[in-house]
Amino acid sequence: MNKLRYRIDHVLSAGRGTQILWLALIVSILLGIFYAINETFNSPLSLLSLISLLLSPGEFREDGHLTFQVVVNLIGLVLVSSMLISLLSNMVENRVDAFTRGVVRYKFHDHLLFLGADEMLKDTIEGQFYAGAKLPKAVVVLTSQDAAEVRKRLMAEIPDKTIRKRLIVLYGDRTQCGQLLSVWAQTAQRIFILGEPNEPDHDTKNALCLRELKSLTRTKVMECYMACDHLSTLRIMQLQTEPLPTDFHLTVTNALESWAQRVLVSQEGYPHLYRKDSFSPDDNEYVHLVLVGATQMAYALAITTAHIAHYPNFLTKQKRTRITFITRDVELHRDFLRSHYESLFRLSRQRFTWLENVDGKAVLKHEDFVPAKDFDFLDIEWEFISASIDTPAVRDLLTQWSQDKQQMLTVAFCMDDMKYNLSSALYMPDEIMTQQIPLLIYQPSNDALTEWTKEYTRYKNLYPFGMRQDCYDNSFRQRIRWAMEANEAYEDNAAKLNPSRKRKSWYDLKLTLQFSNLYSANYCYAVLRKTKPEFFARLEHQRWMVERLLLGYKAMDKAERMRIEHTPEPERQRLMDECDPYFMHPNIQPFEELTQDSIHKDEVMTECLIKKMTT
Repeated sequence: MNKLRYRIDHVLSAGRGTQILWLALIVSILLGIFYAINETFNSPLSLLSLISLLLSPGEFREDGHLTFQVVVNLIGLVLVSSMLISLLSNMVENRVDAFTRGVVRYKFHDHLLFLGADEMLKDTIEGQFYAGAKLPKAVVVLTSQDAAEVRKRLMAEIPDKTIRKRLIVLYGDRTQCGQLLSVWAQTAQRIFILGEPNEPDHDTKNALCLRELKSLTRTKVMECYMACDHLSTLRIMQLQTEPLPTDFHLTVTNALESWAQRVLVSQEGYPHLYRKDSFSPDDNEYVHLVLVGATQMAYALAITTAHIAHYPNFLTKQKRTRITFITRDVELHRDFLRSHYESLFRLSRQRFTWLENVDGKAVLKHEDFVPAKDFDFLDIEWEFISASIDTPAVRDLLTQWSQDKQQMLTVAFCMDDMKYNLSSALYMPDEIMTQQIPLLIYQPSNDALTEWTKEYTRYKNLYPFGMRQDCYDNSFRQRIRWAMEANEAYEDNAAKLNPSRKRKSWYDLKLTLQFSNLYSANYCYAVLRKTKPEFFARLEHQRWMVERLLLGYKAMDKAERMRIEHTPEPERQRLMDECDPYFMHPNIQPFEELTQDSIHKDEVMTECLIKKMTT
């Protein structure tokens, strides 16, 4: 009995095709029985008449047996008609339910495909519908969340009807090849690997998704963007040495680094770290970025500053950019940075500051570290203050810094508690507020309160950033174009030096070289184009050294690097290639110690880059 009930339930819950087949089978059996009875009693009713009686209750034939026709009519009414109506109703309900749950699949082509539905989804979708953009045929979202809830949220948040009428939300796992094929990833116009909110293994799943996408048989070039949550994942991607397939165009982004570049490079309404229209070797000022808190956002700001804050007055007056962290447990974060960027910190000046009780009063004490003479050639220095931002001694120190005419001071509040970030900024010392020292306030949820406070003159220097709902970087396309121009400048330079060398397009490059061009273009836009041409090559070399050191490359002893530098080609290139697997580079050294050949390459390269970005 249980087995029979299971079979019936299985049939009722099966797909519409199975249900139609079962209904057709039942009708056929009934027709067979009725036809046999009809023939037995020599009834004049034909097979067509029996079908009409069964499917159209209430119809009678004058030449047939009345009782027999009533029985056929009743059975047709109870079994056939009611089952047919139920089947059609069930089919409609199942289709609606399947659509709502996102399990219906369609054939797509030339569509935008979003894999995952995290907080960045809405803003990223809207960012694709910019002026002049090619309109996609569909906007497809594949998510492991409740598809109905995701669709409801997006329809409420997106006002643009052009987007809403193209929006399709489907349920599925982005790491499964079958699911990617079911949403026609291989024919998509662009693919965005976003991930889901609050995933502990977010970056791992996105990497698995990327691997599955690369394995698909493509009918055209696949343009793919992958978001990673952690800066360490971004660094891993930057170290990829294997070139990607020529028909697979990948761009890797991190929301925190993108925000840091928007604030410090693109300056979308944010003040420049070095608040001058041009940078002169005679300037006495230097950049000082103070980071309150030591979060991933603070690290992103610090690293971006290290990439771009290289100015000509270091070459003439040894004015270094200073990056300061202030937090209670700063020792842990100092050790974290030192271990992750050991090569950089070995060559960087550092200061560790702590509170000490002297005669019942908390006083700041410090200890300095200066690299050995042969390695003291970087223009970035670091300070770590082990104290709360609310400590009177720290507030006094901030006041002193704000009054120092040589400091271009910027304070960024990067703690995870966005309310504490805002309250700390609001109650900064009066000198900070009256001099309108820029205060960057990390507000990952939204910037409504900060924008409201800016209506008051005292708080005009507050700049919210890092909002997840405003995560799409509209200036990213421009920065990528700059990076492509940087690569073209490099290729133009290389062609002059070696005409037989094959040119490499942007998508022929390894990811590490793409990022290198991006950082070079960022620096050119933020600083280099505002500097005198005679300093281009020297400053670009300062930037390049920090970029290499951040990737883990080490400086060599002076005697060893000089030996390699002065070895004639092609032996010199062979020695450099041997150093690369060990993350050592002989050109991490003062500009003056480079060979004339290396200096000439830098000069030609920077001239080409500036020309491309300013024409």
